[in-house]
Amino acid sequence: MMAWGIISTLTAAVQSYAGLVVVRFFLGFVEAAYFVCIPAPVTWSWANSLSPAVYTSLVHGILVRSWVSVLRLYTPVLYYQVLSLG
Repeated sequence: MMAWGIISTLTAAVQSYAGLVVVRFFLGFVEAAYFVCIPAPVTWSWANSLSPAVYTSLVHGILVRSWVSVLRLYTPVLYYQVLSLG
């Protein structure tokens, strides 16, 4: 998480398209691990607040799908921002 914050902050220092590509590559590298790992603690903390009878794989699936949906909503905005640079 700390690496993601540092690399995200470095995006502000980019002066060229090539620099943006490099920073985005490293940010994507860090985000790849973050994307896989973030649903686990969220679902674990949620599971601890529920009784075992309520928490099922269905609830886990709903949480993971909603996380993916949020990322899919943001992706077109990011593409528009990158394309408007050039």
